[in-house]
Amino acid sequence: MLAANLCLGLSTKTHPSRIRLGGLESLSRFSKDHLKKIKSDGLYLKMGLNRNFQTNPIVDLIPSSEKAELVIFSVKVFDLLIASQKFLSSISSSSIILVVSNGLNALEKIDKTIDAKNIFRGLIETGCELDEVGEILQYGEAKIELSKNPSDLNGESNLNFDKIKLLFQSSGFGVSASDDSRHSEWKKFVANCSINPLATLFECKNGDIVLEPIIDIFSKLCAEIQELVDSENLPIKVKSRVMKIIENTSGNQNSMLKSFLKGSESELEEMTGEVLRLAQKRKLYLPLNNFLFSALKIIEDRNEM
Repeated sequence: MLAANLCLGLSTKTHPSRIRLGGLESLSRFSKDHLKKIKSDGLYLKMGLNRNFQTNPIVDLIPSSEKAELVIFSVKVFDLLIASQKFLSSISSSSIILVVSNGLNALEKIDKTIDAKNIFRGLIETGCELDEVGEILQYGEAKIELSKNPSDLNGESNLNFDKIKLLFQSSGFGVSASDDSRHSEWKKFVANCSINPLATLFECKNGDIVLEPIIDIFSKLCAEIQELVDSENLPIKVKSRVMKIIENTSGNQNSMLKSFLKGSESELEEMTGEVLRLAQKRKLYLPLNNFLFSALKIIEDRNEM
């Protein structure tokens, strides 16, 4: 998984941005080959509807000392701390940090030496796959929900927030803004915890879990996660929320399934594992989540042997 995208100057019509892609030493062989291909031939994004395009970012496995105006962290949530520490040499006191990793409390996992008011949350609803080395296949409309760091009580970061919004809007994203990063994280979290483990267990695409014979299991899983959401006093209708995500990413193989197929570490602990930890605190019994976690953990452990 790529650790960061570093924009050395946000793009304008007269001064287009330069983009660096970086990774961690723990990158899989496929990801390393992917970066090598991008370095030699550029990155090709296949979006469908004849909207494909190619770009030529700089690729670095060793972080640059050149300070970036914007750093986007897209690693799995359990790698956020080490990724943010690795790229400290590229981050100045004025660098804007955007965290788009899935999972709860992601902002708390960024290195504490980075000024919190410069850190923003982004949650992407688009499905993407590394199709072949040097190519990314996008499913559905590109959407992102942005929110500020809750520690910025005085609105000091408003200008930087507007810069990020403009950057994504000019790149063709549908952009929404939220004043509540917790609510935003939970909306994405319930989708990840409903889609990813189920599609991983059945080794299917996102859209297949709302078809026979899986749909009944899907409905029961949403009902369990709704119990947890209600106990957290969050105004989220789980099943309708998840159905919207599935509609936009129906042809996608989710990141957890990709990790299982490659035999690499997945976010099972950070998704279904977190559901069970929170349920235990609330004294909720979620048997289907329990089963999914146990079954997938057996498969994951076997893959790592």
